[in-house]
Amino acid sequence: MTNNGWVASGSSGASRRKRNVYQDSSHLHVRSEAHGGAYRSSIAHVDISDTSTVGSLDSDGTMLCLNACVSGRGSGVAKRGRKDADGNAAPMPSSCMSGCFADVSGNPNAASSATATASILSTQAIRNSRGSFGGHGGANMYADSDQGNRGGKAKLTDGEVLQAMDMHSLSIEERRQAEEDLHGVTEVSAEEVRKDPAQIEQKLAQLSAKLTTMRYKSSYDTALFLYPRVTRTSKLRLAFLRAVDWDVDQAARRIVAYYQHKQELFGTASLGRDRVSLHDEMGDEQSQQVLQYGAFQMFPNQVRDQVGRPIYFQALHLLPDPTSVKNMLRCFFYVLMGGIQEMDELDQTKGLVCVLLLLQNSKKNLLPSWFWDFHVKSVPVAKSLPIKIASCHMCCDSPHFKTIVSLMQVSINKEVRVRFRPLYASYFESMYSLSSFGIDKRNFPLNDMGDVDAPKLQHLLRLRQQSEQEQDRIVRQELIDAITASASAQHIPLDQILNGTDMTLVVPNSKDVLMGRGRSFQNHVGNIRLSQIVQENYKAAHNQSTTEQRVALVEEVRLHIKQDVGGRFLKKTPNGLDWMLVSDEEEVKKVKNTFRSK
Repeated sequence: MTNNGWVASGSSGASRRKRNVYQDSSHLHVRSEAHGGAYRSSIAHVDISDTSTVGSLDSDGTMLCLNACVSGRGSGVAKRGRKDADGNAAPMPSSCMSGCFADVSGNPNAASSATATASILSTQAIRNSRGSFGGHGGANMYADSDQGNRGGKAKLTDGEVLQAMDMHSLSIEERRQAEEDLHGVTEVSAEEVRKDPAQIEQKLAQLSAKLTTMRYKSSYDTALFLYPRVTRTSKLRLAFLRAVDWDVDQAARRIVAYYQHKQELFGTASLGRDRVSLHDEMGDEQSQQVLQYGAFQMFPNQVRDQVGRPIYFQALHLLPDPTSVKNMLRCFFYVLMGGIQEMDELDQTKGLVCVLLLLQNSKKNLLPSWFWDFHVKSVPVAKSLPIKIASCHMCCDSPHFKTIVSLMQVSINKEVRVRFRPLYASYFESMYSLSSFGIDKRNFPLNDMGDVDAPKLQHLLRLRQQSEQEQDRIVRQELIDAITASASAQHIPLDQILNGTDMTLVVPNSKDVLMGRGRSFQNHVGNIRLSQIVQENYKAAHNQSTTEQRVALVEEVRLHIKQDVGGRFLKKTPNGLDWMLVSDEEEVKKVKNTFRSK
C-alpha cells in the first residue's frame, strides 16, 4: 500500500465525521472529514500505536493542528494557524511539529516513544472547497499505478491535486507562461522590464504609506528608527515590489516579515546592514561550518540556466546529523539574500531557478533529526524574501519522499506551485532530466552518485566569495557617495556621520545614548542605562550639592558613559536618514535633563 496521502471525499447531509484508515508495513494513515456547514479535511501519518487525527484545515483557509502522543492515547488541543507574508495560512510553529513524520522510510521503531505531530500546510486552493475535488459532493481521485487498490489505481497526493486544480484555473496565456518559465525558454529583454520612473515613484510612495499604516511590525519599526537610511533604501524595496509583480500589499507584508526573520536569526544589529555579512552575522564557527558543507548554494553569475536566470541549489543530505536548525536557517537566509542582492533589474524580473535535492543518507532508512523542523521553519523565511521563483525542481531518489513533496506543494503559493516539478529518480538520472529544463548538470558540485565533488565545491565557493567582495565594495562606495552628498547638502562635517577609522556609517548600538523625544528614544538600551546610572549612583548627591558640585557630577556621568561604558551621544541628521555625533555642550545638556527627570 502506498503512503502518498489522500484527496478529500465530500458528502452532504447532517453534521457527521467520517474516517478512512489504511496501513502499510509500519505506519497507520488516517483521513477524517467533518461535514456540517464548514468543510474540513485532516491527514495523519503516524506510528501504528496511535490513530488520532493530528491536523485539519478550517474552511477559511487557516490551519488547525492537534498534538497526538505516539506511544499512547494523547488528548489533542487545537491551535489556529497564522498568516504568512503573502496572506496565506502559514505552517504551525515548530513547537507543534516536533517529531512529525519521524520515519517515512519504513522503520517501525523510530518514533515509538516520542510525541509526534503531523502538519497540514494549508493553501488558498482549499479555502471554500466543499466537495470540490471531483464533481458535486466530491470524489476520491486516483492516478494509474501498479500499486494500491481499486483496480491498480493509486490515490493522488494532496499536492498533486492542488497543482492540477491550479493549472486548470489558469488561462491559456498564464499556463503557457508557467510552462515556458518552468522549461527555461522565456526570453526577457531589459526593455520589457523597464518601467516609467513616474510609475516607480508612485509605487514606492504607495508602499511607504502602506508600511506606515500596518500593525504588528515591531522589527520593521526598530529598523526604521535605528537605521533609517538602510531601511528606506529604494533598491531593496524595488526588489520586493518586483518579486510580487508590483503588488503593494504583498510587498509590504513581505518587508515586515523579512525584518522579523532577520532580527530573529541575526539580532538587532543586522537590521542596520542591507546585506548579511559573512564576517559579522555569519562569523561564528558553527555557521561557517554549515556553509562549508555546500548544502546551500547560490551559484555565481558565471553559472546560470540557458536563458541566463540565477540558480539556487540545496542538498540537505550533505549536512551531518545533528545540525543546528537555527544555523541552517541562518545559512539559508544568508545565501539567498546574498544572491538576490547581486541581481539586477532584469534578473529580479526573470526570477530564480531552484533545484532542491532530497536524497537518502548513508543509512538509507532514517531522515535526519532536524529535517522536518528545518522545512517547517524555512517556508515562512523563504516567503518573506524579495524573491520571485521562476521554476522549482525537487529531485528525489526514493518514493518515500512523495509525502514530503506533497506537503511542500501544499505549503507554497499558487504562482510557485504551477512552476513546481518533482523528479523521482536516482541523482544521476535526475541531473539528466534537468537538462530538458535548461539546467546544465555540470554546474552542480556533486559527482554522479550525489556525493560532494570537493574541487567543484571549492571552485564555486571561491567564485561566490569573489562576487560578494566585489558587491560589498560597490555597495560601500555607493553608501559613502550618498552620505558625502547628504552631509554637504546639510552642512554637516563628514566625520560626524562616518566613523573616521573605517569610513563606515555611524549607527547606534546598545551602549549609545540617543538624543530626542518619544518612546523610541526612552526605550533605547543606552538611554535606559544612563537613567539607571543617574538614579542609582548620583541623584541623591546631586540634590544636596551646590551648583559647582552639580556641574562636576554631570561631567563625571558624561565621561563615564563615553570612557567606561564605551558609548556615544548621537542624534539624527536634519533629513532624518542618518545619525551623527553631537557636541560636548549637547552631551552635557542631555545628562542635565536626565538628572531633572523623575
